Amino acid sequence: MPISNLLFGQVVIKERVKVEPKIENKQSNLRKESLHLLELKLTWSGNSDVCLTGQLYKRDYSNPALDVVLFASGGSASLSSNVFDGMYSYSIGFSNINSSGRVASLKIEIYRDNVLIETINSTGKIQRTWGIFWVKAPPCASHACDDNYIYQPPTFEVNGNYPNGYNNFNHCDDSKKPQGYFYVFLNDIETAFEPFTLDVCYNSNRDKWQIKVDNNIKIRAITDICINNLGSNVITKIEEVDNISKELICDALVAIKGYKKYPVSQSMGFANFDFTEIFWAHELAHQTEFETEMIPVALSYSNFNKNLALFNLSCNDENDINDVKEEANELFNNALEKLLEQLRIEVHFRYPSNNPGRTLKNEKQNHLKVQYLVDKYEIRIKKRMKELNINCYK
Repeated sequence: MPISNLLFGQVVIKERVKVEPKIENKQSNLRKESLHLLELKLTWSGNSDVCLTGQLYKRDYSNPALDVVLFASGGSASLSSNVFDGMYSYSIGFSNINSSGRVASLKIEIYRDNVLIETINSTGKIQRTWGIFWVKAPPCASHACDDNYIYQPPTFEVNGNYPNGYNNFNHCDDSKKPQGYFYVFLNDIETAFEPFTLDVCYNSNRDKWQIKVDNNIKIRAITDICINNLGSNVITKIEEVDNISKELICDALVAIKGYKKYPVSQSMGFANFDFTEIFWAHELAHQTEFETEMIPVALSYSNFNKNLALFNLSCNDENDINDVKEEANELFNNALEKLLEQLRIEVHFRYPSNNPGRTLKNEKQNHLKVQYLVDKYEIRIKKRMKELNINCYK
């Protein structure tokens, strides 16, 4: 889309910023998981009501991790304990008051952190069974998410502190010689977005990789005043009205009344006054409109959050963190491209470059903050007239 289609307003600079555009991949903080929730789910047939004994030992047969005796009915039971990585042996026995309590078949499902790691099936007249298995974290666990990490989609806001001339763009040199403007960079990812951190981590509870991205991503923009395009009578703050001479005070009154229109109208034959605080408010209104109205619309129409939800890899799908990061980068960049496309559409829809009929409303000159300042300056000018004993209405 042509650059001119993305220009729709004006402002002033509080801070100059220059940042090299890039997306950074920050190495995950590695954290090994050593303690796991182990659960043995038992299902048997033949004798539904039994007295069940269960022991669980680490390989060195030191203190048992589990040692229970319980009455179980209905042909199923569940035993659980917190254990560390390592090799474990189990022993399961069945008995009851009237008989040996043998069962015809037994199925043991072993879960580590709610993930099934092994299934053992036995048949025959079973009174006691035993075996060994490994409790070991999956390869992805070394990249586990922090315990308190909850994914939240990023928010977007504008950094309008970039100066005239940034990225070879300076609308102040336009033939129309604007007093100021608001321009947002939406051509591509590298120029549009300030650097942000994109990472991944493994959620062991869900057996899913998750995207980790900065909570807030900033979009570059220029909100500035074109100092060289201003006239000789520049008022930068309201206190300067008190210094306007009696020869120019009536011209100042005519000028401020012209700020109630768009474009600003200053009558021929009078000295023009440029009130930069009002220009600044005008351009900030455009920036606020972009942040609070256009960005939410574009996020919705581009399905940004839904697109990120497509990232659905398990440890079995992919366990190499570099490959996971590559897939996350590709998915996230595609989502950003769609967001930029919708932002360009939204800007062009509201501010078509070839539309000569820009109104007081869509150009924000009737914004409450702008008109408040216009009225405030008009009152101050009239006060100055009274001090000078000047009647500008003759």
